[in-house]
Parts: sequence; structure tokens; C-alpha cells
Amino acid sequence: MAIFISAIALDGSPLAASLAHSLVGALAPAGQAELHQDSSCAVAHIDLGVWPGASTRLSDDRFAVIAADPVLVEPDGRAWARPAGIDVLTERLLSRGPDALRDAEGTYAGLLIDRKRGRVHVFTDKLGVRPVYWARTDKHVFLSSTFWALHALTELALRPDWRAAAETAAFGFPMGDRTLVEPISLLAPGHCLTLDGAGLSQQAYWRWDELPQQGLTGKALLEHVEQAFHGAVDRRMQGQSKVMAFLSGGMDSRLITTRLRQQGARVHSLNFAPPGSQDLVFGRLVAEATGCEHFEYSQGALDFSLRQTEALHAWKASHPDPADAPEQPGLIWSGDGGSVGLGHVYLTRDAVQMARDKGTPAVARKLLTDNNIGLSPHLLRADQRQLAELPQRAIEEDLNSRAGAVEPGRNCHLFFMLNDQRRHLAKHFETLHLRRVDFVLPFFDGRLLTAVLANPVDDFLEHRLYNELMARLPMGAGQIPWQAYPGHAPCPIPVDSNLRRQWQDGWYERSDARAISSALMRRLLGQVVQYPAVGQVLSRTKLAAVSTASLLGLRDYQYLAEQCQPFLNAAALADRR
Repeated sequence: MAIFISAIALDGSPLAASLAHSLVGALAPAGQAELHQDSSCAVAHIDLGVWPGASTRLSDDRFAVIAADPVLVEPDGRAWARPAGIDVLTERLLSRGPDALRDAEGTYAGLLIDRKRGRVHVFTDKLGVRPVYWARTDKHVFLSSTFWALHALTELALRPDWRAAAETAAFGFPMGDRTLVEPISLLAPGHCLTLDGAGLSQQAYWRWDELPQQGLTGKALLEHVEQAFHGAVDRRMQGQSKVMAFLSGGMDSRLITTRLRQQGARVHSLNFAPPGSQDLVFGRLVAEATGCEHFEYSQGALDFSLRQTEALHAWKASHPDPADAPEQPGLIWSGDGGSVGLGHVYLTRDAVQMARDKGTPAVARKLLTDNNIGLSPHLLRADQRQLAELPQRAIEEDLNSRAGAVEPGRNCHLFFMLNDQRRHLAKHFETLHLRRVDFVLPFFDGRLLTAVLANPVDDFLEHRLYNELMARLPMGAGQIPWQAYPGHAPCPIPVDSNLRRQWQDGWYERSDARAISSALMRRLLGQVVQYPAVGQVLSRTKLAAVSTASLLGLRDYQYLAEQCQPFLNAAALADRR
């Protein structure tokens, strides 16, 4: 697993030594970077040593650096092990160009310098889950697998992108290719950016709205998706017999761990849900039924990511014997992507019907309402209230970009896949250099997603097909209750009503929730003072009043503070004092 940052001269001239030095310095928080310099291109990179095999390739005709695992698959379904797969993929890129990336089904990003042709390819996976950030100036193109490294370059003049901040306030992420600062953008899903003598160009080697439709329904669809999921897990095992996996009380991690056990793997399962929760209890029951070696960490930090890290440290402390360690100790199997990809969790049957009957504006409003998405105008300056209209406009623009190319109901699902799911793990990837732990992600497998997206949306709605998949699980795993999303098909197995549900009762006690809110308000109040640029769009007076009132316990304004945070983050990112 590598992280990288690169600079390329647009006119083909050699890069200044100071610029190459800046690239190395940008990666300094992750350690000492190696530098590859080739004609008008320089690449600083660090192999974090998480994934098996080296992440770079250097020969007379190429230099390549790869983040994570491409999972290169042959037409017969055979998958290359990662080291050989990187060799084969880069060779095919040299000979076939970006179309060679169609054979890669994993979550990955990479850079390839074709030394003979003087050409550079930079690419991300079919869904864009592994990001590539890039920016263009008059003289250079800059590219990086992490936002923090590209942001560190003083050669870039950064400005807050208030539209991206407004979208993040509403959705939790910017839409399209925007980031919180200009001119840094995100490379589009299934795209390859190429720089050669002809200039800079982008090519879509994969488009989800151009899939040949399979038209499966009922039992045929169920079996097709089940086999595609099994293939996604099996391709990623690559001969490992001992692995670590998250195992919650939900559906996604259960499907993964059960398949791993069915294939004979020894599974160390990990759960860090709070006491008395469905998540904790159901995970334990599944581990017992399937024979996982289960570990629970039910007390810890309130922040989800920090709690996850603490749980991993606790597991390692309780397993000092090297014989217990997974074969790839830096990799954990994770169910990210399952609830949206298979369960269609954010998409209602009414919204699908509205998309078919009434068109884009109506369904955009419906998607906002169904998912409680919106941007409050109350803290915006009077001359910036139009930002509150951006969420609906963003959905309409996204849906219209594929209108006519894909069935309207499936188009709504693609809105979530190409935005929410594409950005789903962005924060995780930004901390890889600190945690040195990465995820194995079978639900983002290209062939599995094709099995879903090339078929009608209807059978997937409300987790109905997913529930049928759960019922087919071996080793009794399908007869144990699971957490069911509110408004979706219920778990058909009786559930103890005394257990806390993640979405309605929350994970935390009220005192813990208050602590989270207070910490947010203190941070907000400090940033209002520290970053005056936010006053271009938000009322700093109202921000200060809201923060103070919340801290004094007069009223809970946490929802407003959360919506203000992206604007403050954008101002902070652009302010590199």
C-alpha cells in the first residue's frame, strides 16, 4: 500500500529541484519519502507496508506506484495475487492504455509513467472509492492519493469553495469532483488522467450508466448476486487461511465472515459496539455459530474512528502470541458498501416511482425529504441565502447527467453510489499513514456492483433481496437476528426488544451525547474567531451566539453547528498561516 504525490510540467521541461523537494516535504507526516524523477515528472512516495508485496515498479520502460489492491481478474474469473497483478496491470496499461483498467475489480488508485513514450497515466477504480486528488496551475499538474499531502504544497494558491462547503453541510461530502478548496479536484470514478505531448486529457474507461442490462429478477437475480458476492470475497482471500474481520450485528459484516468461514479461513472477528446494543449481542451470536474467534471492545472513545482504533490496539494487547496474528496483520475485512450497494438503504419505493412518473425536480425534492437532507439558511449571511438551494440543484444536475442513459429508478440509486459511496471512506484514507491499517472491501468489487447495477432496481429496494441472501447463509448464521434499518423490510427473526437499536436509540448514553455536543461547540467557537474568512458566507455573530447558548445549556444547537463546520473547514484549509 503506497501513498504518493506527483508534479508534472505541462510544457515537458525538467522540474525545478525545489519543487521535487516540496513533494518529499509534503509526505513528511507519513515518514521519509522516496523520490522518483523522470524527465518532466517527479513522484514522491511511501510504501506503508500494509498490503502484500511492493507497491512500486521500476524498470527501463516504466515507473508505477499503486495504492491498495487492483484485484486484476481474467475473463475466466481467475484473480491475480497482488504482486503479480500489479506487474500484469502495468504491462497492459503500457500496451493497451486506460482500457486495461477494465479488468481491475478492486478499490485502488495509481500512477504509471510510460518512460518510452513520455506519458503519465493517473487513475482510480471504477467507483472512485480510492481517491486521486489533482490540481492544475499555469505550469504544472499536481496529483496525490491523499488530500492532506496535496493541500500541503505551497505552490498551490488555495481558496475556499463555498459551494462544496454548502454541499458538505447538506450531504456530508461535496458533490461531483469538488473539494472544500479550489483548485483541488477529485478524479472522477472510472477515469484515467493522461499527460503526454498532446497535453492533458481525461478518459472514462468505465461508466456505470452504460452497462449492458441483464434484466434478472426473482430467484435468478438472487442466485446471480449471491454468486457475485462469493466471487468478490474469494478473489480477495488470495490463499490466506487466517484473517481479521469486523463483525457487527448488521448484515454486511455477517455475509463476509460467514463466507470466509465457509471457505475454511480462521477468522479473528472484532466488535466494538456499546453494551446492551443489538450490534454487540447479534455479532457475538454469529461468531459463536460460525466459529469465529471473537473479540469485543464495548467501552472506549465516543468518536467512531478513534474507538475502532482503540479496539484494534486492545485486540493486539490481548493476543501477544505471533501465532495468533492474521497473515496480513494490517488488513481487516470490512462490510463498508453493503447497505447502499445491496440494501439500497437511502432509496424508497415512492422515490423510484416518482422518478419514473414525474421526472427530475420532483424526485430530487423527494430524495432530500426522505433522507432529511438540507441546508438551514438561518446562519447564512443574507446575501448568501441562495446556498440553501444548492442541495436540490446538485441532485438534479447529477441525475440529469445520466438522464436517458439509464432507467430512472436505477439512476436514483446511482446518485448515491457515485456520490455517497464514492466518498464513503475518504476520511479513513486520509489517516492511513497514521493507523497503518487498511480495509479489504468486497462490497465495492466491480463484478459484484455490475451484478447489482445491471439489473432492475425494484427487487433490491427495502433490503428485500438482501434479506433473502441472509436467509441462505450457512452454519446457522441466517437464523440469528440482525439489525434492520427503520422503514425497510424488518428482520423476519424475533428480536429482543430490550436491546438498543443503532439508528433510533443511538449508540451512546445521554451524558455521552452531551459531551460530544459540547466538544463540537467549543471547537466551533474557536474556529469562528480563528478563521474570519468564513464571514463571507456565514454570520459570525450568530455563530458565536449559537455556540455560547449551547455551551451554557440554554438550547441544543448541535444540528446547526454540524452544518456550519464544513464552511469553517473550508476557511481553515485555505488559510495556511
